[in-house]
Amino acid sequence: MVYTHPNTKSGIMVWGCIAYEKKGPLVRLDLPRLKGKAPKDHKQGGLDAEGYVVQVLEGPLLQFYKDCEKERDKKMLVVEDGAPAHNSKLAVEAQT
Repeated sequence: MVYTHPNTKSGIMVWGCIAYEKKGPLVRLDLPRLKGKAPKDHKQGGLDAEGYVVQVLEGPLLQFYKDCEKERDKKMLVVEDGAPAHNSKLAVEAQT
């Protein structure tokens, strides 16, 4: 999976994924302003756990995952980095 942090001037964050010989979608994420919770490097806001689940896990990643499993007739494994939204209780529950 490719995950880029927002540019502090533009506030743009994109998400994408890859699998062996297959590119997934590249999605521009909607970043709400996080009042009082945004890390210093997220001046324009950031993606919280709920936003990650709705915009990624339940959307483009789910479809890409299903497509890959169907094409390969194998169980796929999703690998993520240690971003807080990836490890949140909400995200873990959404992936089970």
